[in-house]
Amino acid sequence: MSFLILIGIWQLYSAITSILPTETPGLASLNIVLLFLVSIEPYVFSQLGGTGSFPNAVSEVYALDIGFMFLILAFFNHALAREERNLYPKASLKNYGRTRDTCLLEATIFIASAIPFLENVSIFSFVIGGVTSNFTLRTTLWAFGMVVAYGSHFFSRDKVRDASP
Repeated sequence: MSFLILIGIWQLYSAITSILPTETPGLASLNIVLLFLVSIEPYVFSQLGGTGSFPNAVSEVYALDIGFMFLILAFFNHALAREERNLYPKASLKNYGRTRDTCLLEATIFIASAIPFLENVSIFSFVIGGVTSNFTLRTTLWAFGMVVAYGSHFFSRDKVRDASP
């Protein structure tokens, strides 16, 4: 799962940076912060499993980590969407505006899921290998967030290709 998340982040990041005309000092700083967040994600993710339920502090850090990655990607998409030198077709820039909005929604979902009490609200429980696990409101938000992220990518993929230069 962690690898799939990092693949999605990398694909979006590389699509943005491959056509971003200039890198301002602000975007360079965001690049460094994104690199840090990506580097800690596998470790934090590895700390989530093994007990059958997520330790609250670790899952809050994980939610914030993913949320801030999406927030930074939203800033990068915003920089492309407002690109004013007419280097790219307007239709293509609109797609980056939609991607920005999706990234902002993702960031909101993950950052909001870090609210401490959400880990204590159990939606349902299931047993795997004799271990009972709870599907909490936090993990439900994470699952919904991933469906939104991959769903929006799937449904907008052809539109972006058609509008690209």
